Amino acid sequence: MRFDSTINRKQVSYLFVGYLMLDALVGNTDRHHENWGVVQKWEWVKGASSSMTISLHTSLAPTYDHASSLGREMLDERRQRILADPAWMKRYINGGTGGIFRDAQANKGLSPLALIELVAKTYPAFFKPWQKRIVELPPNFAQPIIAPIPDACMSAASKEFALAFLNESRKLIASIP
Repeated sequence: MRFDSTINRKQVSYLFVGYLMLDALVGNTDRHHENWGVVQKWEWVKGASSSMTISLHTSLAPTYDHASSLGREMLDERRQRILADPAWMKRYINGGTGGIFRDAQANKGLSPLALIELVAKTYPAFFKPWQKRIVELPPNFAQPIIAPIPDACMSAASKEFALAFLNESRKLIASIP
């Protein structure tokens, strides 16, 4: 019996950066060490000489827990104030702190946008393809998703804020060199 573990670190790293890019796009500030998962699949494989090998396939789990996104903590009055001034939206997007810290001495986590700016500098080969995908989204890409949500679940101000947030974060991501 032989044990064979397969993991493509490059593919996992690429996907991992994609999750960070999604967090930046939606403003998810709840990404931390407990909001990641790994999926492992064990499989018995019969070899040519009737020997058996245990093969382990490891992958990053689908992304989850995006509830701390798109201004979910705000009342409609504050949403309207932010919507009235585009500079406030940029400050809001840049001001959210997440659960990933730049280093052990940091007092607070990086904002999702600041995190991908760091990724862009450190790992441009992983960042650039995701940036391109986000840049290629049409300006109101989320309208068909958000518009049909019943008003009992999401107020008109929440919908307007979410769409404005996504459009502004898309522009900010596009502007990262």
